[in-house]
Amino acid sequence: LNTLQLAFNPQLVALTALNAKLGKSDFNASGTLENFLPYALKDETIKGSLQLNSTSIDLNDMMGAETTSAAATPDTTKMSVVEIPGNIDFTINASIGTLAYQNYTMKNVNGGIVIKDKAVRMKDVTLQMMDGSMKLNGGYSSADPKKPSIDFAMGLKDWDIQKTVTTFNTVEKMAPIAKNTTGKFSVDMTVAGLLDQQMSPIVNSLNGAGKLNTSKITINGFPAFNKIADALKMPSWKKLDIPSMNPSFKFVNGRVFIDPFDVTINGFKSKIGGSNGFDQTIDYTVFSDIPRASFGGAANAALDNLLSAAN
Repeated sequence: LNTLQLAFNPQLVALTALNAKLGKSDFNASGTLENFLPYALKDETIKGSLQLNSTSIDLNDMMGAETTSAAATPDTTKMSVVEIPGNIDFTINASIGTLAYQNYTMKNVNGGIVIKDKAVRMKDVTLQMMDGSMKLNGGYSSADPKKPSIDFAMGLKDWDIQKTVTTFNTVEKMAPIAKNTTGKFSVDMTVAGLLDQQMSPIVNSLNGAGKLNTSKITINGFPAFNKIADALKMPSWKKLDIPSMNPSFKFVNGRVFIDPFDVTINGFKSKIGGSNGFDQTIDYTVFSDIPRASFGGAANAALDNLLSAAN
C-alpha cells in the first residue's frame, strides 16, 4: 500500500487517493461512499462511485490460486450463482491495460459498470481480445437467484474464428461449422437468456439477432459438406474457399436461423439459408450454379443417375 488518503464524516467517505499493489495487480483509484452508517446499522442502501486505473489486473491471482503442491490437482469445484446484494448502488469507471480472468486475456479495457437492483450492468465497455476488439453494453441480473439472467448488446470486430471457438464453448453450439473454419469475423448482435446454477448459459433459453461479416474464410472437413462432396463426386467441396459475406441471423428457442444470402463457394454462385440447432441438428438449403463442364467423369455419371431418377 503505497498511498491511501481517506476522509470521512457521518455522511460521506471520500477516497481522494489510492495507490496499491495486490499480487500481480496494481490499482490507482479515487471515489466516494454515501450513506455508509445506515448501510452498516440498518441495512439501508449504500451509494458510491469509483474511478479505477490500472496497468494490469489478474483476477485469477486475486481469487486465490494455490501455490502449494495441491495446485497440481485440477479444481473441480463448480461455480454457483453470484447473488448481487440489493442494497448497493455503485458506479465504477475503469481504465485497465490488461485484465486476466480464467483463460481470457483482455487488453485496453475501458468503460463503466453499474451495480444496482441486484444486477451488474456494463456501459460502453470497450476492450481488445481474440486479435480484435469488442464493445459491450448490458449485464447480469440475480433478481431471481434460481433463474439468473443476462442481456447484452455487443459488437465484435476482426475476431479470429479459431481462437474464438477454443475460448468460448457456446460458439461451437451456436455455429458448429466454426470449428472447421479459419479466418476472421465481425458481428453486431443482441442476446438475452438464462444461466444455470453453475453460471453457464442455458443454450435453449438464448434469444437474439445480429449481422455477421467475415473476411475470406476457408471451411475444411465440415461433415455436412463432406457428405455433399461424396454425393456430387466432387472432392473439392470438402475444402471450401468463401469470400467475404454478411448474412443476418437470429436465434430463438435453441435454433439459429440464417436469412437466405448470396455467396460464392469455390467459384460457384450460391444461395444459402436455413437453421441449425444447439442440439447439433441442421436444416439448410444450398442452391449452387455448377456448370456441367466443372464436373469430372464420376460427377457426370452421378448427375446422369440423379436426372434419370428424377425423370
